[in-house]
Amino acid sequence: GKVRHVGEPVAVVIATDRYAARDALELIAVDYDPLPAVVDMEKALEPGAPVLHEEWNDNLAYTFEMAAGDIDKALREAEVTIRQRILNQRLVPLAMESRGVVAHYHAAQRSLELWSSTQIPHILRTYVATTLHLPENRVRVIAPEVGGGFGSKADIYAEDMLAAHLAIRLRRPVKWVEDRRENFV
Repeated sequence: GKVRHVGEPVAVVIATDRYAARDALELIAVDYDPLPAVVDMEKALEPGAPVLHEEWNDNLAYTFEMAAGDIDKALREAEVTIRQRILNQRLVPLAMESRGVVAHYHAAQRSLELWSSTQIPHILRTYVATTLHLPENRVRVIAPEVGGGFGSKADIYAEDMLAAHLAIRLRRPVKWVEDRRENFV
């Protein structure tokens, strides 16, 4: 019911080839009602900023604090202290090979095989098994030689789960490979 960012999936198309899928996509119409947006991370933390997830109180994902020793004393007694604000540009971890997954459910063995361009096959296996309520020893993730990732392939994505779910539901192998535009978004 709510889309939070450009590229957030709202529908799935299953087809026997890319051309049929593209044609089917043209038939989907989604009406979007504009919502208040905040595109600055610090402004998103201010009181009254639009909240992305209503079940949370604010837009803060997590806080990580680390302390050792008496930092206040160390700063007071330091010969020199430097205060600096560092901003980093947004970037895209752009691997030559985009992400992709092939899921094949073997109904007779009640096992799922996933070929994925992931950098974390063991973690992906655990998440897929847990999410789809399968015994972990019935899920096999194969990560062939991955053509780079730069961190973008060290996460679990909805497409991994969706391909696996659809393969089980349809009892047919399901292949998903993102194009470059999808990779950017």
